[in-house]
Amino acid sequence: VVYGLYQARFDYVQDMANKDMMQLVSDSGMDVAPLDFTSPDSFSTSRAARQMPHDTGYATYGKSQGFLTDAEASQLAMVFDAADDNTKLAYTQAIYEGLGPANATFFYEQFKEKGMGVFVVAGQLVAQGQTPVAQALLSGNRYRRESGAAGKEILKNQKSDFDPEITTAIAGAYRYNGQQTALYTQAIKDLYIDMSTKAGDFSGDMDTDRLQEAINGITGGIVEYNGYQIEAPERGMENKRFDNWMERIEPEYISMLGGVEGVDDSLVLERLKTGTYQLVSQGNNQYVINNGLDGFLKAEGAERPFIFTYNPEAPVKPQMLSGQRRR
Repeated sequence: VVYGLYQARFDYVQDMANKDMMQLVSDSGMDVAPLDFTSPDSFSTSRAARQMPHDTGYATYGKSQGFLTDAEASQLAMVFDAADDNTKLAYTQAIYEGLGPANATFFYEQFKEKGMGVFVVAGQLVAQGQTPVAQALLSGNRYRRESGAAGKEILKNQKSDFDPEITTAIAGAYRYNGQQTALYTQAIKDLYIDMSTKAGDFSGDMDTDRLQEAINGITGGIVEYNGYQIEAPERGMENKRFDNWMERIEPEYISMLGGVEGVDDSLVLERLKTGTYQLVSQGNNQYVINNGLDGFLKAEGAERPFIFTYNPEAPVKPQMLSGQRRR
């Protein structure tokens, strides 16, 4: 009987840690102050007080499902949905400035489940210094959803489905990640609506140049590496520059990123360069590595996937000049 009660409690804690970690931390008796949603500034201030309870929950349960309880995530989603574009952007900036990109990623994961994918993409754009694009995205999203708005006229007059065109352009970069493809597809269409509205074009005809501009605006561009597509780690980056960086990075960079479970750093790089392993875009200069068999490489000592990122400051082999030979 005692064992059964213990097992039931253990299962409950594990389930809550996965679904609603901050509520579990609060239920355990730790002081978790309520968040203030009255303005972006008050939210940012009250959110800062969550850092310690969040870190305690992560250390105790090994999970990090964001800084909000599930109920608070729903509440903030409603606040965001009702806010004007400037207030939405202010919330987005407050989150990224207060948390930094890494922690903000955990934060925004909660909003995907609340149907607020546009908030996630806008947050990524702000983190990349693309605030005007984030603003345009939020405006296009509003145009699409508001009754009688200009975006509704564009959609009403639309003569062809844009999805196949977008899928052809981006799906290769986000293979194995249908959620990211769907998230970006909608964001691209929202940005396209804003661009068409500003151009005074309500015809609904597909402008392929404008659509490509919207694709680049959301993704930052697509590059090809070893015959497959990935999201460009820096906006406007060309294939040659990324190829050169990949060729020159030192194995120790893998350890600097946390290391891969069960695979030597040198072997990870070698298999990436030969195509045995493949990078798979997760958005915002983050890539998981497909092992060529049945899944993704895991981070050393963790159950989560190893995250590979581009960093121009990574240790690299010296650049060889034309005609120069190695000694």
